[in-house]
Amino acid sequence: SRLKGTKNIFYDICRILLGLGSDEVNKARAVDVVSFVGWVTGEVNKINTRFKKLSSRPSPTEQRAGIDKLNFGLFGMVDRYARRMHIQNHDEVMTVPWIRVYQCLKMDNEIDKFQRRYMEETQNEYRRKNKASGKR
Repeated sequence: SRLKGTKNIFYDICRILLGLGSDEVNKARAVDVVSFVGWVTGEVNKINTRFKKLSSRPSPTEQRAGIDKLNFGLFGMVDRYARRMHIQNHDEVMTVPWIRVYQCLKMDNEIDKFQRRYMEETQNEYRRKNKASGKR
């Protein structure tokens, strides 16, 4: 049930981040536990939003080709970083600070966007030259 999942998140976050057992969480003031868990989930949401913003809007051609089917979640991001950095062990990537992974993926996306714009400009220039010379 939804309530059960919500209850577990309080215990899980307090256990993972603070090292508290369920008895200690049960003895803590509700306002402290709720505030802490709310803050943690808010910060995680901010990080997730940053990563989501890295994705560029696919072109109509990419959409027709099925780019929306290439969603590999967290493992896809870990694999992309591992390939970028020539890391063989995906577990090693999990120890890298998230901001480093984010910055590398952000740079890669900016380079990808530039390459798209450059290719489009090159194609437009080719079309203009052909049009000016009377070729079709």
